[in-house]
Amino acid sequence: MSKNFKLFLGFSYLLLLAVFLYFIFSNIQINRLNDFSYYKELQFSLDSFVSSNLLINIIYFFIF
Repeated sequence: MSKNFKLFLGFSYLLLLAVFLYFIFSNIQINRLNDFSYYKELQFSLDSFVSSNLLINIIYFFIF
């Protein structure tokens, strides 16, 4: 493999990792992780998202 291709793969991996971590930490409040009601709120919002976007979630399931 060429050096340019390895650099491209490394950079794209770091970029995807940074975007994923930003998404996770922007939606989850770290200081509330010990609170059980926060988990219930997350579960309710996830359930409502899945039920409202059923077709999109089925497509994601078969793609990935």
